[in-house]
Amino acid sequence: MKTFSRRDFLKTSAAVAAGEYVLSNRTLELRMGAKRPNIILIFSDDQGYGDLSCYPHTLPIQTPNIDRLASEGLRLTDAHVSAPICSPSRAGLLTGRYQQRFGYYGNGDAEPGIPTSQRLLGHYLKPAGYTTACIGKWHLGWEEKNHPLNMGFDEFFGFLGGQHDYFDPNIGHPGVGQDPNGYAPIYDGTELVEQIEYTTIDFTRRALDFINRHAHHPFCLYLAYNAIHGPLQAPQEYLARYNNGATNRDKVRAMLDVMDEGVGQLLDTLKNNGIDDNTMVFFISDNGGSLSTGHHNWKLREGKGRLFEGGIRIPFIVRWPKGLPKNKTYSAPVITLDVLPTILAAVGLQPPDDPALDGVNLLPYFQGKISEPPHELLYWSFAEKTNRWAIRRGDWKLVHEKSDFGLYNLKNDLQEQNNLIEDQPQITEELTALYESWIQQMPPRIGG
Repeated sequence: MKTFSRRDFLKTSAAVAAGEYVLSNRTLELRMGAKRPNIILIFSDDQGYGDLSCYPHTLPIQTPNIDRLASEGLRLTDAHVSAPICSPSRAGLLTGRYQQRFGYYGNGDAEPGIPTSQRLLGHYLKPAGYTTACIGKWHLGWEEKNHPLNMGFDEFFGFLGGQHDYFDPNIGHPGVGQDPNGYAPIYDGTELVEQIEYTTIDFTRRALDFINRHAHHPFCLYLAYNAIHGPLQAPQEYLARYNNGATNRDKVRAMLDVMDEGVGQLLDTLKNNGIDDNTMVFFISDNGGSLSTGHHNWKLREGKGRLFEGGIRIPFIVRWPKGLPKNKTYSAPVITLDVLPTILAAVGLQPPDDPALDGVNLLPYFQGKISEPPHELLYWSFAEKTNRWAIRRGDWKLVHEKSDFGLYNLKNDLQEQNNLIEDQPQITEELTALYESWIQQMPPRIGG
C-alpha cells in the first residue's frame, strides 16, 4: 500500500474555512479565549444495547468506568444510529446528515469513500480554533482525497478499513470485497506504524497523549475504537478473567474490559489536567451487537445489520458537568445525527443553512428547556430502491426487512413481536407514504 506524503493530505485552515462553516456572533469572543468546551467523541464498534452494565442486560457484564461516565452525565435509553452497519453509521455521525443524502447507504460505499464535498466535524471546529484528532477506525474511504487528514482532522492514528487485527499492525481489511486479513497498515498520520501492543490500548495511549498535549487549548478528539468488533482477540491477562476466552462471550467481555479501562484513563486524565468539568464526552456504539459473535442486545430483536431495534438502538451517554445535568436518563427518541449539531451549539457555532443538517441540537432537551421529542420522524434505508427500510413516528415503527414487513408500537412492544399491520392499515399506509416521499429525494448509491 502506498505511503502518502503529509503534503498530499493536509489542507490549510483557510481552504477548509472557505464556505465550509457558519459562525455565530460569538465567534470573535470564542476565538479571544472564552472557555469553550473540549470535545471527546468515543465511538465503540458493534457494542450492543446490553453490553454495558449501566444499560439493561441479561448476561453478566461489568463496565464500571463507562458506568461512571453515565452517572456523571446523561444516559439515553431510546437512541439510534442512522444505519445498523459500520461505514454509513460513521458517515451520518460525522456529517449530522442522513448519509443517504450523499448516496452513502452501505459498507460498499466506503470504496469511493465519503465525498469530499461533505463537511465533517473537524471541518467546523478547526476554523473555530480547535485542534482535531481522529484516532482508531476510519472506514470512510481508502483514497487520498478522503483520508482523515484531508477531512478536517489535524492528527490521525489508526487504520482506514472496516476491521483490523488487534495485535498485528498490518493485518486487516484493505478494501471492499477484499480479504479481511489482507495488508492494511496502521498509520500515524501518513507514516506506517511498525509495532503495536493491542489496538484498544494503543488507541487509548495515543488519545491520552493528545489530551495532555492540548489540555490548555480547545481540542476535539474523535476516538473510534475497533472494540468490540471481530476478530475476537484480547490480551491473555484479560482472557484469564473469563475462562481463558473459552467462548465468544468470554472474549467479548475481556475486550470490553480493556476498552472500559481505557475510558477510565481518559476521565482521569481530564481530571488531572483540570479540564474534566468543561469537556463534553460522548460514548456511543456504531450499531447493535453481532449476535453470532458473542455480543448482546438485551431483549431487543435481532442485531447488527438489521433494522429491528437490536440493530439500531444503541448505548448513548453524554457527560459535560459544566453544561448538562448529572445522573439523569433521557428517554425520548434521538439519533446519532444529533451529535454534530449538539457539539456545534456547545462550542457556539451555528449549523449551516447549506447543506442543512438533519440532526437536532439536543442541549435544550437535555437541560429540560424543551419537553417535546426532538424528532417527529426518523428514517432508515439500505438503498434508494430496496425492500430494506424503516420509519418511526412517535411510538410507531414500520419495518420492511426483506420478507419481514411489520408495524410495531414500541411503547407496548419494544421487542417487536406483535405485528399490527392488519390491525392498523391507516398508520401503515401513512408511514409507507412518508418513507416513499423521503427516499425519493435521495440520490443513487455512490458505490454502485
